[in-house]
Amino acid sequence: MVGLVAVAIDQILRGQAVLSEWWVDLPLAALVAALFVHATQRRHQPPGPRPLDAIGEVMHAVSRGRHVDDVLESLTRQACRIIDVERAVVVVRDDTDPRLATVIAGHGVPSDYVGRRIGIDEGMAGRVITSGEPVLVDDYGKFPRRIAHAAGADLRAGAAVPICRDGVVQGALAAGTTVPGRRFGGNELEALLRLAELGAVAIEQARMREELETAVEAGVEAGVEAMAAAVDMRDDYTGTHSEEVVRLARSVGECMGMTQEQLSELEFAARLHDVGKIGVPDAVLRKQGPLEGAEWEIMRQHPAWGADMLCRVPGLKRVSRIVRHAHERWDGDGYPDRLRREDIPLASRIILACDAYNAMTSDRTYRDALRPWIAVSELREGAGGQFDPDVVDALVGSLREQHSIELRLFRQANRARQPASV
Repeated sequence: MVGLVAVAIDQILRGQAVLSEWWVDLPLAALVAALFVHATQRRHQPPGPRPLDAIGEVMHAVSRGRHVDDVLESLTRQACRIIDVERAVVVVRDDTDPRLATVIAGHGVPSDYVGRRIGIDEGMAGRVITSGEPVLVDDYGKFPRRIAHAAGADLRAGAAVPICRDGVVQGALAAGTTVPGRRFGGNELEALLRLAELGAVAIEQARMREELETAVEAGVEAGVEAMAAAVDMRDDYTGTHSEEVVRLARSVGECMGMTQEQLSELEFAARLHDVGKIGVPDAVLRKQGPLEGAEWEIMRQHPAWGADMLCRVPGLKRVSRIVRHAHERWDGDGYPDRLRREDIPLASRIILACDAYNAMTSDRTYRDALRPWIAVSELREGAGGQFDPDVVDALVGSLREQHSIELRLFRQANRARQPASV
């Protein structure tokens, strides 16, 4: 890391472009951007607030990988501070319509302006995006394409600069003041250009993170399906059983207010909660009847085995913990770690109840399936002992809603089959 920074400093001092070289290491890119500001201002520091004093917050936000919205909001706030104005915005090209641009961050502007879509050529930012050149305005009231929003009301002097990446204008950073008689010059424009460099890094970071998350998600899903298929090949019941547990678990998770990210982890864990059975001998896994003492000791190892497998897969560390504890009981008599109550992850508690219900309502080699109402009665009886009472309530409510929907669809289909009266 030190060697890379030394090379960067040397290139900066020799006037070589470096930002495009460091995109693979975004924390370093933020540092290089700050060094660039320092190198260009060592010989001449404009009067007023020093950019290096204000740029630290933005640089820190980028280097720590904070969300792009936070970084750009910080950038607009510091733009106002550096050039002593009241308003600043970041505007980028709209991804879905080339005729539009989107305001993605702002400081000192009405809250409803951030997120607003405007014409690609509206305002100072629009002029910059369409022309690719910085803009200086002495009297915004005379600007030909003013924005039709309170964010532009009473603006006098202003400036806007492009946010570029690899020579392509991705957006613009614009700032303005309502103070009469104020004029912007080279110092203000230079400060905004340096901040725009950090804005470009933040936007690129967001793009890379999105691409990486997509790639990781695709890889994780492929890995999940491969492991699930391996379990299915060992045990036909497990394959069909897991699919139903996934459906039930998601329904319960939604009832209990889980976020989308938590629901995704719950689905992965429900699909793979028996993946450790890959390590269970066939004599135990395929036994035609209830397991005995030593066999149960082997079977009780499968949650830990499954968790060990999953924790080695990038992106599945939290899923592995859910799988490890999917057989823990609310009263602490479960396995492998004898956790109890809220010490057990909520997703694990949900999988345990859904797993039990599906097992009870499925035919096994040693018994017939229970009727749903009997299985629900068993869940109720186990609430507070084996199962989390809140999870049982949510599961029963979900089953009731599902039954209501199925009954309504059956009645509709039955009416449709009846001949029309004459």
